[in-house]
Amino acid sequence: MLGIYLLSKIVEDFLRRGVNSLRRETEYKAAILYQALENHSILSSFVKEKNSQSKTVIVADCGEHTARVASHLEKSGIQPGDGYGQLKGSQLRFANFPAHSREQYELLVDSIANLE
Repeated sequence: MLGIYLLSKIVEDFLRRGVNSLRRETEYKAAILYQALENHSILSSFVKEKNSQSKTVIVADCGEHTARVASHLEKSGIQPGDGYGQLKGSQLRFANFPAHSREQYELLVDSIANLE
């Protein structure tokens, strides 16, 4: 029952915010993260073709720096997901859903920018 109640509150919030607002926010958060990856010296986007880049799951190539990047982000309270399969040790994944605020994504981008 608690799960159903909480889901109803999330749906109410999504309806209040509106689908266009949720889409614009998702696109904004994806754009700032892709830009941060593009501008970083040791990180890059796994998907290079802009038209093929996901707006909801963003994968960063970290190479041999993956553990260090993850540790740095975790100190800021950010918990990236691991890569998959053979790329698990060289990539991090970032979810970009309506539950993730603009502020959280701006903190993520700032943390990436501060990574040396």
